[in-house]
Amino acid sequence: MGNGLPTERFVEKTIKRKATEMDRADFLAQCFKLTQEAEDRFESIWRRLSLSVDWNYRYSTLSPEAQQTSQWSFIQLYRSGRAYAQVAPTLWCPDCQTAIAQAELEDKALPTLFTTFTFRLPDGKSLPIATTRPELLPACVAIFVHPDDKRYTHLTGQEAAIDSRAFSAQATIQVPILADELVDPLKGSGAVMCCTFGDSTDVRWWRTHHLPLRAAIGRDGYMTTLTGPLAGLTIMAARKQILQSLDEQALILQQETIEHTVGLHERCGTPVEYLQTRQWFIRVLDQKGRFIEAGRQIRWKPEYMRSRYEHWVENLQWIGVSHVSAYLVFRFPPGHAAHVAHYCWLHERNCRLIRV
Repeated sequence: MGNGLPTERFVEKTIKRKATEMDRADFLAQCFKLTQEAEDRFESIWRRLSLSVDWNYRYSTLSPEAQQTSQWSFIQLYRSGRAYAQVAPTLWCPDCQTAIAQAELEDKALPTLFTTFTFRLPDGKSLPIATTRPELLPACVAIFVHPDDKRYTHLTGQEAAIDSRAFSAQATIQVPILADELVDPLKGSGAVMCCTFGDSTDVRWWRTHHLPLRAAIGRDGYMTTLTGPLAGLTIMAARKQILQSLDEQALILQQETIEHTVGLHERCGTPVEYLQTRQWFIRVLDQKGRFIEAGRQIRWKPEYMRSRYEHWVENLQWIGVSHVSAYLVFRFPPGHAAHVAHYCWLHERNCRLIRV
């Protein structure tokens, strides 16, 4: 057995120490020791239950043989152009401090405060904005409205501003008002902030409209120097401070508690962020049709699981495969394509596990 991040978290809880507080070799020794003990316990339980299996076929997904197979698969993906490195917005777990894949997300509806506040327009009037994430206000790079929303069409191309001295290194945050069909005019005020990054829609707008990048949250889950006096605070503490500042400026129009779906890292239950990092990705989006067709060759019981599978495939995004801060993972070569090519050559020449 053995499964990377879940095993790491199990070991951390058992020894009551974080992996980052220990030498990597010492932590791995604890991982293998405790994993072996867990394997033996499970085998003992299953034998007592008279589970009929051939125990000679017991294997570990972290064995040298499994690692060699995984590395070989990576080589094939790289050579076929499906494995590639890119600096891009990535799903990030601040607790595990690693990039994660979409498949590692768990959506959960949580009670969240939905706040409507105002930006200032050039003519002195106010533009209402509704958000569940005021802590991203320092990272706001634009305000979007629907191109057919008559309430705001005359504002497109103008700029909106807000006094940000209490929560930003800038005295004023001033951003353009842009139009995009992805805006839901019936949600909130119909005008929405684009912050880098609150969700996948922000990422899409940032790319499509060539917007600047402002990172308010760091890899460790604390606020960055972009947030001025809030630097070093946790996300929730920053949220509280920003709401207090907006209230003191008399900018809050309305607040209500709603059920809001939040993406959590399934391994630890921490809300995930989108951060700009250099990661390895697997190109799969052009294969959605093949995945769906393969699913239709299967007899599903119950049948509704087929629809659920197809819905999952249709909503697939890019797959990140870098667990940059994990210790108990298959290690692949970092760096540029030339390094990877050399690594591939070594692997093929020696036909064995390459220690990286």
